[in-house]
Amino acid sequence: MTHMEIVIRGRRATITLDGPLQADQTIAFIAEHYPTGTFDDALWDLRLSPLVHLMADELRRIADAVRGHSQARRRGRTVFVSNEDAGYGMLRMYTAYAEMEGVPATYYVCRTMEEAEAWLDQDPGPGPA
Repeated sequence: MTHMEIVIRGRRATITLDGPLQADQTIAFIAEHYPTGTFDDALWDLRLSPLVHLMADELRRIADAVRGHSQARRRGRTVFVSNEDAGYGMLRMYTAYAEMEGVPATYYVCRTMEEAEAWLDQDPGPGPA
């Protein structure tokens, strides 16, 4: 099983994975943490998490779970960090699925933690409706 660690500072959660991202484990994590209202913004550090094994239906299931559990973070922003080309591409595909599923969040995909933190440090504006 992949190790998942969550660190919450202010209204930002940093979720770090060490090992392959697993759809069922990720959905269970989302169901446990997203509805709490403890944080608005999520930074998913996936630099140590290969994603190439994920199938399109698994990405859709994750997006559906996020939509179902995101009521407490309707103006939330989510940034994904992947430093490998395949992972970066998979995350871009995921953000398209999430948008089609009507997930109430703003997404960004990048390759470094510095870029992710800079994006989150910007004024979020009004956010999605």
